[in-house]
Amino acid sequence: MSPEYTLVGRDGVGNLAKAGRDKPTVTSFLEKHSFLAPLLLQAHEKIEEYFGPSNIILDVTVDPDDPEYVMLWARVQTTLEAADAVRQLTRFDEEWWLDTPISALELMNVNLEFV
Repeated sequence: MSPEYTLVGRDGVGNLAKAGRDKPTVTSFLEKHSFLAPLLLQAHEKIEEYFGPSNIILDVTVDPDDPEYVMLWARVQTTLEAADAVRQLTRFDEEWWLDTPISALELMNVNLEFV
């Protein structure tokens, strides 16, 4: 049985894996690295402090030059102007995200998606 991961977005509570573009890949990644689920929930709360109510889309990428390098991306959907959004993301990184344990930073990152 797959673990259930909840994530609160603008549309309410959902399954973390369902927030992904490639649901089977995101599900598999989160099952393999289940310690990231609580971090995603914390990150979502912090993201809302910087961006207001936000949906986060999960995406797993594989480095084409190194197939062993797999990264989960939490993409913050925002309607902010690019300069403002980048400024907020920089603050988020410097004030909270970069204090995340290295074991998580090696597997997950946060970026913007303009909607």
